[in-house]
Amino acid sequence: MPSFIPAKSKNVIVNGHFGEFIQGKLGVTGPLVLVTIPSRFYKVQVTYRKGSFGVVQNGTSFYDRSVVSELAKLANVRLKGRITICLSMPEACGLGSSTATRVGILRAISPSISVNSIVSICLKHERALDPIMYKSPERLLWAPREGKIVEKLPRLPEISCIGGLFGSPLKTNPLDNNFPIIKDLVDKWKQKNMTDKNFAEICAESSERTIRIKKLHDDPTRQIAKEIGALGFSIAHTGNARNFIFPNESIPSNAEKILSSYGFKNVHRFSLGSNL
Repeated sequence: MPSFIPAKSKNVIVNGHFGEFIQGKLGVTGPLVLVTIPSRFYKVQVTYRKGSFGVVQNGTSFYDRSVVSELAKLANVRLKGRITICLSMPEACGLGSSTATRVGILRAISPSISVNSIVSICLKHERALDPIMYKSPERLLWAPREGKIVEKLPRLPEISCIGGLFGSPLKTNPLDNNFPIIKDLVDKWKQKNMTDKNFAEICAESSERTIRIKKLHDDPTRQIAKEIGALGFSIAHTGNARNFIFPNESIPSNAEKILSSYGFKNVHRFSLGSNL
């Protein structure tokens, strides 16, 4: 079994995500698929230093010596160092913390590990995963429970977004199959030259279907979208992240204040699309 012993330290930073633009089933018996929202706001940092094996956790308590040892065994790596894990995101909110942490650990202890190996190990270890180990994950139609790219998608239109966390955390259940069928929305997504308005409408419809099927009757996301003048919105389909979509660089100046009045936390802005 090979081992990687860092000369000083190996530091890895992995971005999380901010829920999904769309998520659901491709058909009655079809796979669960999603298009993720990449995030530079939420991150995991894993540092591997030379020394006796140990694990230090900051912002989490789920990745102790036994968990790290399991991942190392799956990666066929002998651990000969001290691992520090720092989460700059809350857990169980639909932000990809579980996948991001596992990706960070694997890349820290095995710098040459392939993306395919990371996907395979994460799938075995958590049974469902986000595609955050890929470049431009928002351009992938992803099957999280199979760890497969179903299809590559066109670039997003230029958009600006603002969002945050609403309500209590909601841990992802990898066995939950209560999702709407979204094949029609996926077909619309694949059309070339999609406008920001069309894009936002597709995202909002996917979110609305999930809100209905999950019976989230008190969810105020659509009402807030109208109040702040958003083109549409998206949600973490298995979490409490909420995102509002605008034409590029057109978020109103009072948007943060409005979201805060509804109890949103961790409110932030970001832009996506085109060459961003």
